[in-house]
Amino acid sequence: VVADVEARRERTATRGLDGLDGRRSALFVEIVDGNARTLAGERTGDPGADALPGAGDESAPASEIEHQKPPGRFRSLAQPYRIGRASSRPPTRVLADGGSDPLGVEVARVYSPPEQETPMAEPVATPLIQPDPTDAQFAADPEAVYGPIRARAPVWWWEEARGWLVTGHAPFVEASRHDDLVIDRRLWEHYEAPTDPIALAMEDRLDEALPMMADGPHDRVRGLLGKAFTPRAVARLEPSIREILGELIEGLRPKGRFDLVADLANWYPIRVISRMFGIPPNSEREARFKQYADVFVRSVNPFLAAEERARSARVQLKFFELVAEVVEEHRTNSRDDILSGLIAAEEDGDRLSTPELLNLVLGLIMAGTETTASAVAVGMYELLRHPDQLEIFREDPSVRTNAVLELLRVGAGLQIERFARRDLEIAGVPIRKGQMVVASLYAAHHDPAVFPNPETLDLRRDLRELAAFGGGRHFCLGTQLAKLELEIAYSSLIDGLPGLRLAVPANDIEITCDNRRSVVSLPLEFDPA
Repeated sequence: VVADVEARRERTATRGLDGLDGRRSALFVEIVDGNARTLAGERTGDPGADALPGAGDESAPASEIEHQKPPGRFRSLAQPYRIGRASSRPPTRVLADGGSDPLGVEVARVYSPPEQETPMAEPVATPLIQPDPTDAQFAADPEAVYGPIRARAPVWWWEEARGWLVTGHAPFVEASRHDDLVIDRRLWEHYEAPTDPIALAMEDRLDEALPMMADGPHDRVRGLLGKAFTPRAVARLEPSIREILGELIEGLRPKGRFDLVADLANWYPIRVISRMFGIPPNSEREARFKQYADVFVRSVNPFLAAEERARSARVQLKFFELVAEVVEEHRTNSRDDILSGLIAAEEDGDRLSTPELLNLVLGLIMAGTETTASAVAVGMYELLRHPDQLEIFREDPSVRTNAVLELLRVGAGLQIERFARRDLEIAGVPIRKGQMVVASLYAAHHDPAVFPNPETLDLRRDLRELAAFGGGRHFCLGTQLAKLELEIAYSSLIDGLPGLRLAVPANDIEITCDNRRSVVSLPLEFDPA
């Protein structure tokens, strides 16, 4: 039994039938000898038998079956549908419209009917719940929603987001490495250009961003950037990073209780990047840098309302001016930091231009601030609510490097939005030019086909298939820096604050899951010295 993709592609009205509970119901069609008959459950609320052309008629051609909304009601997806009896010639296809994808890629159920006519079981079609990033229950346990979707279709049409949701590990890796899935939201078939001229100008700067560059310029700039992010260059940052954590933790010692998000996680990564760019600590410039960076990171959300995008554009403009200021200062007065390394990076006489430097700096901020802050908070939340693993982390420092990766796997919920610049396929599913692909890292990292018992936190787990840092030509250049920051953060907190623990029950922690999974507030307490 397979999904008849070509037949469904020709039917444009395959968006499903409203069920009793407001969710979409399913219509199953059995193709036998070129003809079709509907196999939907008994319709309720309307005794008429002619709601759908061909309903109950085994001789109706498949082309006459229209998936239109009937005047009556059909059973909810959660109720069983009788498939009936297998004919002497088994069905060759079963079409399923569970309200999940307009191309019919999803296979609702797979069975092997016998050659002769025998009674068949009554499978139960279960509802697929739409992911809702604003729902606290979803944010607390995304796998409860992603799991059934992945089992039915790891590349699934997400109706409410008007794009494809990727929940399987292999499709995620394929999507994240695909050269024709790009970050340029202007390619989206539902894109609405901002009317505000500043917002429009800010969006036009996407053309100069590294992920948007053509192959030749992309490889050239990435090669130069890699010279400044060598393992040796990153290792030189370790003393500075430890100093930053030490300063933040020292301010907490007299209290015995603090909010990890507000008091540490939100400040830690931006201070690291400030040092990388030579911005003085605790200065007015650093405060502006953080303020602008927070707005800039939020502005990349493709679902941002037009008025909010216009407001953020003006802050982005100030941010560009500040970064340009810092770049020019480093051009005239070289320093021992990453930015000076970027400016000095050279290959065959080629160097980065000022616009390229600006976009690279902004890219580092976008990838290395809020993402790291969320990872610090969510990682500590996961570690502190698993006492057995916390004890392993405390007693066996050799596991800490791997622990960073496992905490990313089990808790991080980064969601990447990409847009197709040509027709392509992901895991065999056709993606049209202009469609959006939303790939969930959380779902990929909870794929049981790759990570056995994915809900279990295991600091010694084999994590060779971790997808957190991308791969191929798009492998994250800041990977070593991110790992270093997280390991130092977890170790400094656990080792430096005796008896560190959650100050409230784990179930009381509010978790959000917009384009990344994070905690709003994480109250912790420890034993003061």
